[in-house]
Amino acid sequence: VIMGLISLASLNDKATKGYLLNKLEQDRQELVREGERTDTLILEARSMKTLESSLAGMRFTRDWQVSYLEEPRALARN
Repeated sequence: VIMGLISLASLNDKATKGYLLNKLEQDRQELVREGERTDTLILEARSMKTLESSLAGMRFTRDWQVSYLEEPRALARN
């Protein structure tokens, strides 16, 4: 009877660990898929098409002169 209880406890422990291992593997696979989706979104955001479409809404002036509120050297000294 004691050997049977020990054997049953051992099998129960192995089954529990197996279930936990399967759950962790599923979680890992989901995280991998999520990482791939994130990488795809990052690449899409960096793509030239996205940059061009964001530039399409900007207005550019014909005057390319830069004006400063303060002298640039004054900021560098601080």
